Amino acid sequence: MRNNYRAQLDAGLKALHDRQGQGSMPAMPADAQVAPVATSGAVPPQANAAALIQGAQRDADSSEANATKLALGN
Repeated sequence: MRNNYRAQLDAGLKALHDRQGQGSMPAMPADAQVAPVATSGAVPPQANAAALIQGAQRDADSSEANATKLALGN
């Protein structure tokens, strides 16, 4: 989701840069004009993402079990 958003944002900024001064869009001041900066692209996935998710799930299950135990007085 984040990568898709960044790609759309970059495309929109490039379109604005390319179309400035045309139609109803005002021209950018000459001293502010620079070439659009390319981003590095997609964020690489973490190698241990699955293990991190499983650990978080175990912690959540444990917390839920403890809360239930305290609430029911068992």
